[in-house]
Amino acid sequence: MFSRDDPTILHPAKHPGLAYKFISPDAEKTDMGTKTEDPSKNKLVELVISSSSLDCPHPSLCDPDGHFHSKDLFEEVEPNGFVYRGRLDDIIMMDKVGVVVGSGKPSPVLLVEPLEEAVDTSSLKEIIGKKVGLINKDGPSYERIRPSDILIVLPGTLPRTPKGNINRNAAERLFRQDIDAFFDV
Repeated sequence: MFSRDDPTILHPAKHPGLAYKFISPDAEKTDMGTKTEDPSKNKLVELVISSSSLDCPHPSLCDPDGHFHSKDLFEEVEPNGFVYRGRLDDIIMMDKVGVVVGSGKPSPVLLVEPLEEAVDTSSLKEIIGKKVGLINKDGPSYERIRPSDILIVLPGTLPRTPKGNINRNAAERLFRQDIDAFFDV
């Protein structure tokens, strides 16, 4: 149920048979459910549908804790008032130096941010290409990353979350022209 004053603020309604909770994406998952932390200490929280909720999806879609983790991230902007901020899978940590982008493109592009500027980019692309090639050699061709699909960016240019992870959507927007250039004929 949304606020009458501000339709962007979600106020979870309490209905018999429905059970939702907002948890830190980093909360410890246990056999007894999800151990939540103090939400005031976490900027973003994930919407979770409890296994006891009548609208909980099929167990095959639930996490090992039995609950459905939506991967939808919200910020609590007022008591029990949440604003949608994105998806958990939009924020990817890849050793904090790279991220795969290319939504809607024929193949992915790997953005890599070296730790220092003085790097031989062609050697770095070759090394990364070999390592990634071992991982994705069995995947479909449109999912494979070749050395030519790697874009080395300047240190400190990939957008980060407050925790230091790379924000994929923001990186894709920031480097859109460079990514598009990979597919220009």
